[in-house]
Order: sequence, then C-alpha cells, then structure tokens
Amino acid sequence: MSEPLSMRDRLERLRRLGVQRGVEGIQPPPPPPREPRRRADIAEVVDGVDVTTPHGACFIADTRYPEHAGLPVGEPPSTGHHVARLTRDASLDRLDLRRAAFVDIETTGLGGGTGTLAFLVGVGSFEGDAFRVRQFFLRDPGDELAQLHALDEWLSQFSGIVSFNGRAFDMPLLTTRYRLARRRAPLATAPHLDLLLPARRLWRARLGSCALGSLERGILGVERTDDVPGMIIPYIYFDYVRHGTLGRLERVFYHNALDIVSMAALLTRMCDAFDDPWGNGVSHGADWLSLGIVYEAAGAVDQAVEAYEHAMRCQLPPELHEQAKERWGQLCKREGAWDRAVAEWVAAIDTGTARRLYPYVELAKYYEHRARDYTSAIVTVRRAIDMVRASQVRHDSLNSATVLAELEHRLARLERKAARGSGSG
Repeated sequence: MSEPLSMRDRLERLRRLGVQRGVEGIQPPPPPPREPRRRADIAEVVDGVDVTTPHGACFIADTRYPEHAGLPVGEPPSTGHHVARLTRDASLDRLDLRRAAFVDIETTGLGGGTGTLAFLVGVGSFEGDAFRVRQFFLRDPGDELAQLHALDEWLSQFSGIVSFNGRAFDMPLLTTRYRLARRRAPLATAPHLDLLLPARRLWRARLGSCALGSLERGILGVERTDDVPGMIIPYIYFDYVRHGTLGRLERVFYHNALDIVSMAALLTRMCDAFDDPWGNGVSHGADWLSLGIVYEAAGAVDQAVEAYEHAMRCQLPPELHEQAKERWGQLCKREGAWDRAVAEWVAAIDTGTARRLYPYVELAKYYEHRARDYTSAIVTVRRAIDMVRASQVRHDSLNSATVLAELEHRLARLERKAARGSGSG
C-alpha cells in the first residue's frame, strides 16, 4: 500500500495540471481560445451591396420589377384624390402616389413591442416604367443603428407612405425602433395610405378575406410559388443570427419584395376601379355594390345610383341583391326620383321577391305621407304584418315582437286617418 501524498505533493501535482490557487480558492485553468465562428454572408444568396454609414455598414438589396407575375405593375395617378375619397381621409389628397414609399417589414416577432426588431425593411417606389424595391437588411442586431441611418436617408426623398396594415403594425414598430435609438422616425408626419381599409371597402363583399394573399389571387390573379409562410420568418432569421445558416433567408427577401410589388399593383387597380369602373372591366356584382357604397359615402350620388343598378343586373347572392336594391331605392328617394323607387318597391312585393321588410315600410311611408293614399298604405302594412308573422321577411330588429308592435302602431294610425278622411295626424 502506497503512502498518502503530502499536501505539498498534492499542490505540486495540481500545479503541473495547470490549476492555480487564487484569492477565492483553487481556480480551474482558463479554457483554450475558441476559433471565431464564420457567419455565412447574405451576399452569397442575395444580390446586394454594403452601404457605409457613420454607424457601420448596412446590406442593401436593390431590384427593379417591370411586372408582377406577368402583370404590368403599372403606375397610379400622381394625385391622391381618388384614394382620399375612397378612404375618406382628406390628408391623402396631397399625397403624390408616384413619389410615395411602399413600406413593408419583416420582424423578429409578430406581437411588436420594444424587443421586436425589423430585421428587413423593404421600400418600393415607382421609377419610370419599372417599380424599384430596396431592402435594408440587419446582418446582426448590433448593427441596427446603421440600418436605421441608411433607411432614414433613403426615405427622406419621398412624399408619403403606402403600406398594407402598416398603420397598425409596420410604422408603429419602426417608430419604436427609431425612438429607442433616440432618432426621429422618417416621414412621421407625412400622409400614410394603408391599403387594407380601401381593399376591404372595395372587395370584401366578394372575397370575404382581404388578406394580401387573398387579394393577390382574387384581384390580381397571382398565385405565389416557392414562398415562405409569414409565421416562420422570425425563426429563419434567428437561425441565421445564431448559427450563420442562410437556409431559406433568400425566400424571405422574395416574400418581402412580392408583398411590396403586390401593394403597388393593388393601388393601381384601386385607382382604376374608382376612377372609371365602366372602362376598367369591373364585372362582379359584389364589386359594383361595394363601389356604389363608396361613391355614396363620397357624395357622388349619380355614380352610386349607376353602380347599384349595375349590381342589380348582375348575378348576386340574394342578400347582396337585396342590399343593392335597398340602397338604390333609398338614393332614388333622397333625390326625389319617387316614380323609380315606388315601381321597384311595388314590383318586389307583388312578385314575392322581397326578402326584407324595407320595401313594405318604404311603400307604406310613401302612400301615407306623399300620396295620402291611406287605403293602399293600410293594405301594405297588413301584408307586412302577415309576412313578419310567417317569418317570410328579414328585418333589422332582433325581436320580431318589437317589429310587429311598430307595424301595428302604424296600422292603427293609418286606420284613424282613413276614418277621418284627413291627411293630418
């Protein structure tokens, strides 16, 4: 049996192994230096250049698109007058659409907040016959100041912003990034056209969903291929930052660019449809109904009446057809075209095509207050009561009892007037 080592021998053995005694006890040897990890260069898969700023370099991709999936991108009118009326936002009247920046961002999270970075900011603009997209990429989170500086310099030349849901997400997030960097966000007070609102006003009645992908398919006739779902884009970027993996990062640039080019094509379609739907091939009845509502809200009564008439001549689901007829009748009534409105109400009731209560009510009002024909008004109200009791017409109230009470009150008043033989009361 060997003798136990003395304390001196133990310390000597530890010293030979590289262990040193420090003020806080015995310390392990320092780890060997790690070789720096090589990060894959984004320029290997995306055409672009490094632009030098006072805060470092920012990678920028620059591409021109003469068309979008075979469709010319086109060029919108220089004035924002059409979109101002379409959105009911007077500030857009001064927006020069040909000098607007089309902005879309890709982020490290979908919830926003101060911890969310915009690692890719795409900016599109019209240039002659083409559409140009510059994409500002954040190679590393520590390079954000360089990215924000380069983006600020580029956006300073534009007169306003066009986005898709950018009022709710893109621009507030960019504003937060600039605020955290103690910089003023570019175009902070410039006119901002968010295409989501006018898209809903023009096309939701037909498409239901007005997500950008739905609009591409339903309005532009474009089906994307080899795209990446938006929900996994943050993970693709994280994989690049942590492991230097390029992976599908090239497809993220493609996704971002197509979003922006689609916005430009949709804007052109919007302006064409609003300016001259008769000459620009609007053919869907639901689109005519939507245009009528937009024209009516903008005070363009003649155009609204004509749009509703186009909708009524098209194949429409019964509910939309009834809505078009109701709005058309209300406009005719407002403009004093009583003969046209009354003829439509009578025809709807007599042919049994009225699925809503409004033709009965409007016709009864006309007979009572304008024609002073109380007998016809009484007949109309009684027919309305029968239809409500049989649940053969829809009405705006959730309570049929309330509707019946209102009709019976109207009937009693009409019967008193008829008995007196007077138009007063």
